[in-house]
Amino acid sequence: MFLTMVSVVSVFYRARAYRTLSSFSAQMRIKTYHNQAVSVYDSAFYNTIVPTSSIQLKPQEQAMHETGLVLHCNREEDNRVELRWGQESERYNKEKPFYIDFDKGPTLRRLKQSHSEAVFKAFGSPDKHDLICDFTAGLGRDASLLAAGGHTVICFERNVVMYLLLQDALKRCSSNREVFDRMSLHLLDVTTESNSVQECIAATLESKTLQNKDTNASVGVYLDPMYPLNEVGKKAAVKKETQILHRMVGQSSSDKTDRAMNDLSLLNTALTVATSKVVVKRPINAQPLGERKAQGMITGSTHRFDIYTPNYNM
Repeated sequence: MFLTMVSVVSVFYRARAYRTLSSFSAQMRIKTYHNQAVSVYDSAFYNTIVPTSSIQLKPQEQAMHETGLVLHCNREEDNRVELRWGQESERYNKEKPFYIDFDKGPTLRRLKQSHSEAVFKAFGSPDKHDLICDFTAGLGRDASLLAAGGHTVICFERNVVMYLLLQDALKRCSSNREVFDRMSLHLLDVTTESNSVQECIAATLESKTLQNKDTNASVGVYLDPMYPLNEVGKKAAVKKETQILHRMVGQSSSDKTDRAMNDLSLLNTALTVATSKVVVKRPINAQPLGERKAQGMITGSTHRFDIYTPNYNM
């Protein structure tokens, strides 16, 4: 009887371990790679990059021995900027180079029906906002949907590799050029460079020749903060591109208390900058950002968009 109970318990825990293995492996990969420097072997391309310790120029003869991530300018594909694994990496032949492209596939189809997207519904029509600030630009997908709906969007991204990938995609896109002309991109950490954020907003408003822009401008803020892969819940499936985003950018901290403080700082910054509303994208079953109850909500199939107003009681 005792042996039978032990066997049952053993089977239960082996099954439980099997179900969580892929999630655990994904977390380990993220922790292993997102803080490592990305290599560049093309000196001409490297000279066009903002100097940063996150990107290292290495001699071309070392390329065949690279095991980490490489930022590459593909001369055969319209100088497309790609992120790929080094030749000696076990993932070199398993994962294709990653790049952002707004000119084809599901992204292009979604741009054509942007008014039906939940993120657009959360902000409403462009006449309600002079501009929207996307404080967590990432892949630029939601920002492009807002721009396709007629909004002027300022994108802020703090990760230099993600910034370079998105910057390249915005330069290369040829379809719907008028959409992407309504978007601008800046390499900034909004929580620590608030003065630079305000300067970007002021310059954009001035370029739109708005009257009384300093006092009457309507500014919305959008947040889509990183969320731990193991906490998204069953209904929020993690797409491959989102896994890559996690691997590249990762969490600023694996500690829940630190993450909560970072989330709170991001939300407080957004509420300080916004004059109309703040919209926060969350997995459908996730807690509100900073555990602050939203004043409104737009719900989709896998995500929801929590809405806050600037007079929210902080």
